[in-house]
Amino acid sequence: MANISAKLLLSIVSNIIIIPLFLSAIVVEIIDIINNPNSIYQNIWGIFRYFSYDGSIISVIISIIMLIKNCKALKIPEDDEYFRDKALSHFIYMISLVSACNALIILLISLILLFIPISSTEWKNEYKPNYRTMIICGIIPIIIIIRFLAFDKGKRDLKLYEKFVGVLSISIYTGIMISLSGANVFTSFDKKEGDGKIPYPFFDFYHRHLFFCLAFILSIIIFGCASGIFLEYLHNLIEYIGKPREVEKKEEEKQLVKDNQRLFAESTTQAY
Repeated sequence: MANISAKLLLSIVSNIIIIPLFLSAIVVEIIDIINNPNSIYQNIWGIFRYFSYDGSIISVIISIIMLIKNCKALKIPEDDEYFRDKALSHFIYMISLVSACNALIILLISLILLFIPISSTEWKNEYKPNYRTMIICGIIPIIIIIRFLAFDKGKRDLKLYEKFVGVLSISIYTGIMISLSGANVFTSFDKKEGDGKIPYPFFDFYHRHLFFCLAFILSIIIFGCASGIFLEYLHNLIEYIGKPREVEKKEEEKQLVKDNQRLFAESTTQAY
């Protein structure tokens, strides 16, 4: 198993790759919208109706935060694990899990729209694989998931409610889309012109069966809940498989030393 510094470097490299990839896809998308009035996004602000972009924006912000924190942690001597653990805090692990769950949901929605016959032919033609969709709906989500599973440091034991952080983004997005659709801000999924196009067919309550819409929305929310549990379990499993028993014993000894350092630091702070 790669040591901590190697894993940090790999995490830094993955974050450095994600950020320019996303920016390049956004630039290409904006140029296409300007040159193509019949784009499914209709205007620059139209891209924010789609979770693939909203979730990717959240993930890029998380990548920037992680990049800064990882670079700071890399400067700390490797044997000084107590302070390195503070640099790679529980918060960083949690937002990385959020990013990975968003990536998994984006992959799911993309697969649904590409392979299940719920979309109009014209919409599928616009959504067919190209540079933008390959980057936003494929390459970036895969890199994010690999980063979380392989590079994020250490085994974590999350509380049950913490494993559900992955559903926050899609739940907020779904609530906003349902409200806008219910208020007739959006008119139809198949609308070709204007600003009233519904981003996904399962939000088109007025032109599709209500049961179909609710079933898909509920399925995605459940998938979001399950993704956090699944990714955290898989991450810990990879960590366990990758470490021989001798390494685990050494880590247990280091953990004991680290706990003593923490208790000493806390007692010193209280003394002052």
